[in-house]
Amino acid sequence: AGPAELMKRLSKRAMEEKDKQSQTKEIKLLRQLLRTDDSEERDALLTDAFTPRQGLLVEGSAANAAKAMDGEAPEEEKPMPDVPPPDFTNA
Repeated sequence: AGPAELMKRLSKRAMEEKDKQSQTKEIKLLRQLLRTDDSEERDALLTDAFTPRQGLLVEGSAANAAKAMDGEAPEEEKPMPDVPPPDFTNA
């Protein structure tokens, strides 16, 4: 692990920090895709970003909280991806 390896790691870390400061998740995803050379890694980034995720917190009423405790999802909440595809294409 010579100086060149250290510089690569520092550069990668700096880019990741810059991504964290991006104004939107769409711009962050775009920056990651432009930096990635491997098409399989790009596919994985897109799949991960566009996959709907369940929220950890239950919003709303005590009834919604009770449903969540029983393992049910509130009807009005649907899992959303980190970056919705239409938002990404508009970025």
